Amino acid sequence: MSRTTDTSVSLSAEGCERGFQFASPFIVRHLGPAQLGPAWEVFCRLLRTHGLPLYSSVEALEANPVASVPGRMARRFVDEPFERIELRTADAFEVECRDKEQQNWGWPSELSTTEKLRGLVTAVREAAGGDTPVGLSLPIGASDRDVNRCLDSGVDFLTLVVQGDGPLDAATVGGLVHARRTCRSAGHRLFPLLLDAPVPNVEQAVKLLALGATAVSIDRVLRGAIPKPDSAKPSPVGGGMLSGISSVPVEKTPALPEMERILVRMSSYLRNRMRLTGTQRLSDFGAHCLKGLSATACQVSGIGMLGEND
Repeated sequence: MSRTTDTSVSLSAEGCERGFQFASPFIVRHLGPAQLGPAWEVFCRLLRTHGLPLYSSVEALEANPVASVPGRMARRFVDEPFERIELRTADAFEVECRDKEQQNWGWPSELSTTEKLRGLVTAVREAAGGDTPVGLSLPIGASDRDVNRCLDSGVDFLTLVVQGDGPLDAATVGGLVHARRTCRSAGHRLFPLLLDAPVPNVEQAVKLLALGATAVSIDRVLRGAIPKPDSAKPSPVGGGMLSGISSVPVEKTPALPEMERILVRMSSYLRNRMRLTGTQRLSDFGAHCLKGLSATACQVSGIGMLGEND
């Protein structure tokens, strides 16, 4: 009998049994109507079908039919006003610990202590309805002190952000591994760590899951499958007096077959990797599952710092 594999991710608000569960550990953070254009609704329907959550505003999704609305995660910069509708309708809400204009990471004076940070997390959770998971985002490589401060504030998940669109390097991977070790040391072995990074392919995404990420952004993987705008010109209606009049172009809703193939492949690749390593649950898919890495890759990625059963 073949083993089933569970790739779902669950985010739960502190003290609440109800949570936000999504079927895939791959997330979309930076793709929206501006990037997808007329394919936006189709894109959202694909995400819903394959169980991927989407960071999006209410406004971007309000015209979509219910069948084309995936799980929605909302986010705001720490110095940005929190809109009630965004809070009340989000499946999860994230506060970015940096200012909106300068994009500088840091704690404002209003959040200078753990108690004040806990007050913010509690206030946001209550404003969102009491059972919405609330997270904070930190830059990759954040100090133990900052990670522990977030954990002590009662936050429900953390997002580690890699700035820039360059290739993943040892600092990125090491920062992820270090954050996971910090969570374990604080008694939170399975604490949700989301990673926002320019992941180039499914193989890298799965390695990052094994190295400690609970979910990984795949915007860069999907961006290449977005269809280019149709540059076809309108054709004339007919001959004679009408020959100079062009017909109004009928805008067809683009299909996204390549993007769907990518999503299917990513899910299949992860499940196959889990089956090959005898792993049934994503939470048990650890660094010991990466048998194919070279000794050099193990050293750079930090696998040598992890125990066989971590």
